[in-house]
Amino acid sequence: MSESSTLLVNIVFRLVGYSLIFLLCFFIYKDKMLDNQIIFNSIHDSLTGDYNRAKFIKDYEDGLLNGMLIVYTDVDKFKLLNDTLGHSFGDWCLIQISNKFRSLTNFRTYRISGDEFILVSTTPMQISEFQKELPTSQFKFYSEEFKQNID
Repeated sequence: MSESSTLLVNIVFRLVGYSLIFLLCFFIYKDKMLDNQIIFNSIHDSLTGDYNRAKFIKDYEDGLLNGMLIVYTDVDKFKLLNDTLGHSFGDWCLIQISNKFRSLTNFRTYRISGDEFILVSTTPMQISEFQKELPTSQFKFYSEEFKQNID
């Protein structure tokens, strides 16, 4: 074989080798990203991004909630709102409520189901301290679609 053909064979083998290494790294990366997404989805609510019921149960079983203030809440007449104004509007309302809960600095938010949320303090606290952080149980949001405030 001539020197130029040997050089060409070496270049081709290196290109094929680098391509295989690149493809292998790409698939390993995609596999890791998919694993991370599956783990994230398994403990988060798909609508609000809050932790879900499974995460709440795991945290409870692991003792992470011991000594913490746990607040259960649900949306009054949510079924009526959802049925009369539509599911997309109901989803919008749940997202607004979730955002309000997440704005609380000392709490983790879990969406347990439908319109039910649980707030868990990140440090031990009394109910009076919670009431200072969230002094009202009524939320008002402005809806661009309806051009009005929603209670």
